[in-house]
Amino acid sequence: PPDAAGGAAGGAGATVLLVEDEAGVRWVARRLLERRGHRVLEARHGADGLRAWEDAGGPAGGVDLVLTDMTMPELGGRLMAARMRERHPAQAVVLMTGYADASGREWARAQGLAVVEKPFEGETLLAAVHEALPEALRAARGDAGGPGPA
Repeated sequence: PPDAAGGAAGGAGATVLLVEDEAGVRWVARRLLERRGHRVLEARHGADGLRAWEDAGGPAGGVDLVLTDMTMPELGGRLMAARMRERHPAQAVVLMTGYADASGREWARAQGLAVVEKPFEGETLLAAVHEALPEALRAARGDAGGPGPA
């Protein structure tokens, strides 16, 4: 259920698979997402993330968005996201990185994916998540049009 800070306009109620190898970053991101009313599934690296995504049934099973670090042991976020999107091209993904990885950013842009730089501000991360949520999910929450005309 949405909280007072998130409300429907925050895209509250989405299921987010959070894949991050740094426990502190994972904790902060989880708290931000949960305070906005999202349900969070966690994984420690890309291989765990791919298994969790498969176990949950991907987007058909309710994983609305994957929020993942780009560089992790066992399987990086970039390759994990590519594998997910090979099976479900519409899977929403937001990548996080703490490295100056120009090739990773170029790949993400070519895929139409958002990249959030670490360390991140909470509102920056939440805005990227909200923008990446599938339009149908935002519409169900009453805010498909985004911020409205300028």
